[in-house]
Amino acid sequence: VRTLARLPEMTINTYMAQLKNDALLETVIERLGMAADGYTTKGLAGMITVNLMRDTNLVKVKVTNTDPARAALIANTLSEEFLNFITAKNRERMGQSIEMLQEQIVLIEEDLTAARALQEEFNKDPRGINFIEQELISRLADLTTHQSMLIQSEIELSQILAARNQLEIRLATIEPLIFREEQVERRVAMDTTEDAGGEGNPGSENTEGENTGETADQVESGETVWETILETVLVEEPNPDYVVISFQFDEKIQEMVVKQAKISSITAVIASLEQEAKDLQSELTGRQSAYSLISRNLEKLERNYDLFTERLVQTQVFQSIDIGETNILVVAPAVQPTAPFKPNKRLNVAIAFVLALMLGVFIAFVLEFLDDSIKSVEDIKRYLDLPVVGSIPHMDM
Repeated sequence: VRTLARLPEMTINTYMAQLKNDALLETVIERLGMAADGYTTKGLAGMITVNLMRDTNLVKVKVTNTDPARAALIANTLSEEFLNFITAKNRERMGQSIEMLQEQIVLIEEDLTAARALQEEFNKDPRGINFIEQELISRLADLTTHQSMLIQSEIELSQILAARNQLEIRLATIEPLIFREEQVERRVAMDTTEDAGGEGNPGSENTEGENTGETADQVESGETVWETILETVLVEEPNPDYVVISFQFDEKIQEMVVKQAKISSITAVIASLEQEAKDLQSELTGRQSAYSLISRNLEKLERNYDLFTERLVQTQVFQSIDIGETNILVVAPAVQPTAPFKPNKRLNVAIAFVLALMLGVFIAFVLEFLDDSIKSVEDIKRYLDLPVVGSIPHMDM
């Protein structure tokens, strides 16, 4: 996106290469009507020389032509068309970037609409994240309460068990029954016939439980006489301490059964609450993950939409800029030369003289190297190794 909405960055070498572009040269030829004179882009390119001035960002354009006026006109037209060419290429590129950015913005708007609709539908769900969080908090609070109740019940059960064990130990040391001696009245029937008539059995006796209403007339008449006597008997009865402790022991047993039932019930409730809390936590995690994914996607789309919109505005601004005149400045237009650039007669004469001198010296050396004739007595001695008899001097007449 940043590349699309950025002005093209061209180096000096790029500018220098573009100055001899075929399309640009074709425009110059068409504008100056040079096609009728037989000019071609290749021929025109051969007339143009582009040089970079040392240690500067200045580019020097030279046009060589037999007509000095046409040479200046070609150079100036080339500069103008080059600026127009750069501006046109920039606008063409920015136009393509604008079309691409607009297409992307339309696609992002469609995705944004779909993402917002999905988020709205997610928020309308009755079992939303907030609802599940409240349910989870409620279940956890109930779970904490029941766990506290379980701990308290287990403590109470341990106390009941300890008390029951103590009572059981006490019961083992106490007799369930106690025995005591008791004076019991018992009536004995006495036979009185021996005194009256010598009959009867003085040793026999009968007992009667409740009849105590005998009279003296009955005794005197020889009837049975009842006598009350005291008798010591051993009476068995429950031990009161054992009864009390046994009652307390039974109460502890009942309390223990009730408490164990309560603990079982609390344990079942805790297991149910733990499972519900686990299910709610799993559901909440899934919901949060789904919402986070939807939110991240929506935020990403919104950032992309803002970015592409901003780049679109920048690109439209860049498209309106005349980059040719903005980035490139013609420092000095070409002027018609007053003297021909070539040929330089003085230079040509100097070069010819130097070349002739060098050629003459070279020829002299070559002739001297190829000359194998004998010219002196020393040559005879050196090459023929013969004695010299005499020499005839050469005389000019």
